[in-house]
Formats: sequence, C-alpha cells, structure tokens
Amino acid sequence: MHIRPATEADADRILELHVRAIREICSRDYTPEQIQAWAGPKLAAHYLEPIRGQRLVVAEHAGRVVGMGDYHVTANEICAVYVDPDFGRQGIGRALFQAVAGALKARGFKDAVLDASLNSVGFYQAMGCRIVEQRMHPFRPGGSIPCVRMTIEL
Repeated sequence: MHIRPATEADADRILELHVRAIREICSRDYTPEQIQAWAGPKLAAHYLEPIRGQRLVVAEHAGRVVGMGDYHVTANEICAVYVDPDFGRQGIGRALFQAVAGALKARGFKDAVLDASLNSVGFYQAMGCRIVEQRMHPFRPGGSIPCVRMTIEL
C-alpha cells in the first residue's frame, strides 16, 4: 500500500469507496435520512476541485484505490479520511491521516481542525486529536448530521 496524489482518473473510484464507507460504516450511528443527505448527492465531479488543487490523496493497494484523504489549506482543516470497508483495520486510515496532516504541517500550520463523524471519533483520538465540541455538520443541498469538532497539534 502506498499514498499518492489523486488524479482525475481516480474520481469514479473515490466516489465509490466514499459512498460505500458512509453507507456501510456510518449507518450504525446515523439514520437512513442522514445517510442519504450525506452520501446521496455525491458525484465523481465533486472530487475534481480537490484533485486539481493537489489536496486529495489516495491509498493504493495492488493497483486499486482503497482509501482517500482530503484537506483545505485555507481553513487548516482535515476534510476527509475514508477507507474502503473491505480494507479497514490495516493501517490505511492512519497513513492517510498522517499524509493530510503532514501536508498541512508542511504548509506552516501548527494545528488543524476536523469534523469527525460519530463512528470515527475513536480513530481520530488515536491519531492524537482532541474533542472541542459537538455540533451539526451541514450538507449541500440540505440536511446535516451530528458530529464532533476536533483539533490536533501538528
């Protein structure tokens, strides 16, 4: 497994694993309506901006994209770390988190924030993040989910 910058050719696979992770892993903590608001409106085209901005990375195993991580430089925010459910608990999430956190640190940030889904709080705590507050994370075009705002010193 290795981490590399995502390319436009990865967008369909990123969409597939992202939606699958939401539907399969996050459904333990969220209602079907919340899952639909979260995963339903996603399109492969939504990943093109972060890919072109070189802020979306993927984990690749045997030539297959098995995870993704995304961050925003303007808000020193870790936006996403998702792993294909078939590849969980293999260190892929940790490697993706370290890649996006490292990219923010390399740009001079001392800390980063993120909104953790309820099912991922333990993972982020294991990465060194600490809880700031519980809040609602809104989606476009509508809906929201409860999440936990977290921060980490880089």
